Amino acid sequence: QLYWRDGFDDEYDAGSGGDGAGGFNFTGGMEDSQLGADGLVAAPRRVERIRVDYARATKQVDVKELKATLWDSLRDPRVSPADPATGAHSFHALLADFPEDNAAGATEDISVHMAFICMLHLANEHGLSITDRDSLTDLDISGLPTLAAS
Repeated sequence: QLYWRDGFDDEYDAGSGGDGAGGFNFTGGMEDSQLGADGLVAAPRRVERIRVDYARATKQVDVKELKATLWDSLRDPRVSPADPATGAHSFHALLADFPEDNAAGATEDISVHMAFICMLHLANEHGLSITDRDSLTDLDISGLPTLAAS
């Protein structure tokens, strides 16, 4: 952004107010050597463009169906069995056994972070608890209502 120098005082003048700015110096302490011949501040140095690779093909995932599929998988003991000791379900195992024929979209389009975000929504909606394991390699999902209660 360029600043016009003319019309503003070079020094702070506490009471003049003649410039309509209450005596503030809008040149920011610029020296005359920093200003161009036209009174404008020189353009800042431009950084080199950094190329960032990203997915070129669009991925279409129905988040509502993804949440429904995750919820159904969590509640089905054949798909996501609970740990007998803790009663918690493994997030890693849930994704490993994710059904190929689901309405959410192609399984290669469903990323771990998208499934995790949907799991956070489900935890909020159904009062589930998501905790990490000591090894930090998996998450435990607990607090599922029993089939008889729901």
